[in-house]
Amino acid sequence: MNIREDLAFEHVKADVGLETESTALTPDPAALPVVPAAQNRTRGWGERGFWGAMKDQAEVAWPLAFSAIAQTTGASSEAARRFLDSRHGCRFARHVRGLRDDALYRMHSRMSLSDAIDRMIEDWTEMKIDAETEAYYGIPCDLPYLKGWVWHYEIELENQAG
Repeated sequence: MNIREDLAFEHVKADVGLETESTALTPDPAALPVVPAAQNRTRGWGERGFWGAMKDQAEVAWPLAFSAIAQTTGASSEAARRFLDSRHGCRFARHVRGLRDDALYRMHSRMSLSDAIDRMIEDWTEMKIDAETEAYYGIPCDLPYLKGWVWHYEIELENQAG
């Protein structure tokens, strides 16, 4: 079985109620990975990635989001970092900041930063990868959106290594 098949199988196990890994949003401090620095924080890319989109809140938000995403998805530290440095990380940050016009997302501007990050993780876990994304990127359809994209970067890392 390859990683994409493993992801799809884990998703099916969760749907039918079989035991899967915990997806608690509050990570155990002893189990937290070392938080790598953002790669796009000083390259003049404007709002590219999570760091740029979080602007003045980036220094505090980066370790919170990184730890929660790594814990929730079970991906490597490098895959979580690549996700946050990507356009998907930028979109995630904009949702956290409440910059989207949708009223559901505007309410997050009144939440604490930690609560907003946890809420976006919940929302992005409830959203699913669609058939178009599966066809173009190969991420299994109906996989939770956050896990699908973070593991997309995990697979890229494995392909680069071998």
